[in-house]
Amino acid sequence: MSQPTALDARQRTGWPRHLAGILTAFALIAALLNLAGPANAQPRSSPRHAASGCARHDIHVTLTPARSATRYRVAGWLCRPRARTDTVQLLLSGLTYNHTYWTGISPTTNWTSAALEHGQAVYMIDRIGIGASDHPPADQVTVDSEALVTHQIATALRDGRLGRYAHVIGVGHSYGSITLTAEAAQHHDLDALVLTGKQAQYNQPGLVAFQSSLYPAHQDPKFAGTLMPDGYLTTPPASRAGFFLNPDTTAPGAARWQEATKATATTGELSSISAARYQADSQRVQVPVLIIDGSNDSLFCNTSLPCQTDLQLCERAHDIYAAGTPVFSAVVPGAGHAIDLHRNAPIAFTAADRWISRVITGQATYHPEVTTCRR
Repeated sequence: MSQPTALDARQRTGWPRHLAGILTAFALIAALLNLAGPANAQPRSSPRHAASGCARHDIHVTLTPARSATRYRVAGWLCRPRARTDTVQLLLSGLTYNHTYWTGISPTTNWTSAALEHGQAVYMIDRIGIGASDHPPADQVTVDSEALVTHQIATALRDGRLGRYAHVIGVGHSYGSITLTAEAAQHHDLDALVLTGKQAQYNQPGLVAFQSSLYPAHQDPKFAGTLMPDGYLTTPPASRAGFFLNPDTTAPGAARWQEATKATATTGELSSISAARYQADSQRVQVPVLIIDGSNDSLFCNTSLPCQTDLQLCERAHDIYAAGTPVFSAVVPGAGHAIDLHRNAPIAFTAADRWISRVITGQATYHPEVTTCRR
């Protein structure tokens, strides 16, 4: 409920001006109290978030476990379905994407809305170092530090600071999948993983082309005047579609949209990722995993590393996870690396949401698009 203003008070009661001033002071104090706390709800959110039942809730985190570690702010949006739920999806975007990857440009590219319609809450963030979150020194923003940040957020989603959810599901895209895998390997506090746009084996030409294209963000027109720290990188103008989209199946306007919303990566992130590291972390994952890839992902798929069928994804994951880890797969036909920005993205949304319901609650059957990988 909004606080009364001094003008409201004078119109209703005719109180003297000095008493109206006192009311104004109390209203300001109340507003400040409402903003108190490390995971405070912020009044600013985009119309898209407001329309989908989302509100800004930030949280303060550290990059190391040391008591004296600097505290940084992570911007987050907590989205609740109409009915009460004990399950929340924690969404992490890939390199050079921010939280808007999960809301997209239309209803058919909106992962968040699909989750809400399925009765699951969502907490999407601008990962530390991107968008509205704080920007620490670039060499400190690494897989390990972001895994620790994710652990702190998962804890807050359970202990009341962000919510009291019984089930926290990690959902990642690309680098976000890498971070969640590291978190699950080190902290073991996620209930399941949905890993999109990621494989342990890379399509080297495509990945090298993407990484080689990155250049200092402060030189990019989009970030001009933002005082972007050294070591923060981004993609050159008009280059993203070639890396992330399949032009034959991309959603209308997606190429322009992802240029307008592009974010950054850090030198620390790039230096801390490797196929060997990802495989080692994957071996330590003990919760159910759903792998979702686009069949035309130019960073992780080619004729030698096929992504055309669910079974091919299962074959590629066979030796990546421990024998006791349940693994499932789903292919989005025709989609490129940025799955959510393609016309058939709802295939991924439905597969993930129904799978989460089955894994966590047992109230839904497996969707036909999800294949159980035989181990």
